[in-house]
Amino acid sequence: MPKADTPVVKTLRQSVKTAQAPGVGFALFVILLICLIALVAGFAFGIFFSAEPTGKGITLKQAEQTLNTEYYECIK
Repeated sequence: MPKADTPVVKTLRQSVKTAQAPGVGFALFVILLICLIALVAGFAFGIFFSAEPTGKGITLKQAEQTLNTEYYECIK
């Protein structure tokens, strides 16, 4: 039975061959790693730069300072 090489199949085969070229996988890995690091860093430190109130009339930064003060007093 002969293979049906339509233009779509030819394009897909060429795309797969290109994606398997040396270095493409590594470059994709590096790009995804950088994006993941940026996502984690932005999420982890975003709460410290927020100025939104917590619902009790204080900002998250003020709540953090209060908790730190109380914690340091307990340590002493």
